[in-house]
Amino acid sequence: MIFSLKDAGADPDEIADIMAVGHAEYVAKRKVINKTCYFIALGLLVVTFIVFIAVLPGTNMVVGQRSLYSIFGALLITFFAFHVVAYRNTWKSPFVETHGKPRIQYVFFLFF
Repeated sequence: MIFSLKDAGADPDEIADIMAVGHAEYVAKRKVINKTCYFIALGLLVVTFIVFIAVLPGTNMVVGQRSLYSIFGALLITFFAFHVVAYRNTWKSPFVETHGKPRIQYVFFLFF
């Protein structure tokens, strides 16, 4: 990045300031993105939980296919719960400044 700034004609004394401003903008955007991902996953978890626990069992759609709906609902609920746990508190300054976004290891999804 330093070389591309030098090639673009930036003053060598201002490169550190330019990089600091860029990092501050990245941290601000990443905080919003991480918080948005967390609340989307939380909302989808709640909606999926309500649909598969309260709504579908009361309808006639699942007659004869209960195990298929149960497995699909369990997978969706687990997937969204996994993302809620992965994105929890990732919008706070220490995390965003050091990591940026969480690195989700989907191998752990199998343990859920």
